Amino acid sequence: MKLHFNNINTNGTDVEKEWENLQITLKLAAYESLGKMKRRNRRKYLKIWDVHTEQLTEAKKTSYKKRLASKKLEDKTDYQRNTTLAKREVRRRYRASWDNFLQIWNTSHAGLSLKCTKF
Repeated sequence: MKLHFNNINTNGTDVEKEWENLQITLKLAAYESLGKMKRRNRRKYLKIWDVHTEQLTEAKKTSYKKRLASKKLEDKTDYQRNTTLAKREVRRRYRASWDNFLQIWNTSHAGLSLKCTKF
């Protein structure tokens, strides 16, 4: 559309001014018909994250950097061990979080016939 307005130069009107007016008109029409949604603040962290998990992750990162720098077998096994420990802890935290959610759900919906379980 902007290219079309650039080619038309009638009565000495400024094309950029017309383009700005068209943009403003379209934005106002969209706002009137659709409205505006309020932006939600999203959490940038995991609820299951704690100091112990962060320490394991930092140990994994440092052992990875050490492994890249030296290429020794000891560093490789150290990195694999730290990766395994970090993954194990995160999986355990996720399971505990899901169990907690199910417990809260089942107690809050006790009178209903709904029952949530893990697969």
